[in-house]
Amino acid sequence: MKKTVFSVIIVFFSFFVYAKPEILTQSFGKNLIYDYSKEREISTVTFFFDGGSMNCTKENAGIEKFILEAIQKGSKKYSESDINLFSDRYGLKISVTVNYDYSAISFTSFSSYFGEVLRLAADLLQNPLFPEKNVEIIRKNMIETINAKSKNPDELIWLKLNDWFFREHQYAGLPDGYVESVSKITVEDMRQHLKFLTRENRVVVSVVTGIPRKVLEPVIKENFSFLNTAKEWKKSIPADFRSIGKDTILFEKKENLETSYVACKFNLPSVTDDAYGAARLGMSILSKRIYETLRTKHGLTYAAYMGASDKKVNYGVFYVSTTYPDSAISLFYQEMNKAKTEGVSQREIDDLRNIYETSFYMGNEKSEEKSFSNGYNFMVYGDADHDSKFMKRVSKMKPSEITDVLKKWLENYQFLILRKE
Repeated sequence: MKKTVFSVIIVFFSFFVYAKPEILTQSFGKNLIYDYSKEREISTVTFFFDGGSMNCTKENAGIEKFILEAIQKGSKKYSESDINLFSDRYGLKISVTVNYDYSAISFTSFSSYFGEVLRLAADLLQNPLFPEKNVEIIRKNMIETINAKSKNPDELIWLKLNDWFFREHQYAGLPDGYVESVSKITVEDMRQHLKFLTRENRVVVSVVTGIPRKVLEPVIKENFSFLNTAKEWKKSIPADFRSIGKDTILFEKKENLETSYVACKFNLPSVTDDAYGAARLGMSILSKRIYETLRTKHGLTYAAYMGASDKKVNYGVFYVSTTYPDSAISLFYQEMNKAKTEGVSQREIDDLRNIYETSFYMGNEKSEEKSFSNGYNFMVYGDADHDSKFMKRVSKMKPSEITDVLKKWLENYQFLILRKE
């Protein structure tokens, strides 16, 4: 009986995983991905705008988050009350993501109302009102969020380290912005930048739905025609991080701390590099090791981890909160040297693979997550189905592949220690 149930689950997962998205080249353009599965009762459309921090400077950092929050307050066709009604009646959910490489906004609803939600999404992006009262409320909330980060040591330590690690780089401007930049952004600034995003920059639209393409294609054709990727658009590829070719340790002080905080960054292969998969698995394996060493064996902390970011110009991270930062860093070095000399085991890879596969399959069930991953994969890799190919690579990953990557990239650690003033 258990075997039968398990087989049914695998078939159910496989339906979502292997239903290949379509690229609508004639009705909209090469940048629209349509992923249809008739069983989906929830539908999502996600709009991606390429560039992220490369579209901004420190003077207008935060403008894309500001725009994507502010457009939700009404357009020429839809008032704020209409949008609230959509939330109550259609199950509408709007979510915003701002990143160093892109910005995105998603609209999710019950599939039976999705056509109207597509019209709403298009009008919000094309004809937002930017009501002054709402704009000022959003500005205030953004500034409060920025200020709160400087008071939270877990946030502050990364902000301080980023100032050093991203120096003179396109990622130097924080996607959430600064108090100074957000305070100065005007409605006209937002209108001009939104025009750039939707008509002069690269736009990728990702639809995941339970509605057949032939039903929604006329709606898409009619309402999304204003979106345009400039003919002279060039793929945004950030420069490499500035390297000093050695380890560094920076120190910052903050009052009223009960413990010290250690954060570290170091270069890793880009998400578009063939070595990224091995680097990502390697960092996950090292995260488990570092936690066991610092927490279980030596009792230095309750919080320690490592990981790989997912950027076009990429980095690994290490974090620990502890009253013994020097000991923690010393043990970190021991684990990194061990990883480079002894490598990783097949069992560690197999244990991690099970976690990756479960997360991957479950994520494909959710329309919002699937819409996001399809669009992200197409924008970065030119292949909406990249995730399934990545999972195939993970299934065949060998210890030697990961060990080779660790040997090459585990070096030039940039530490910041945040301690009591």
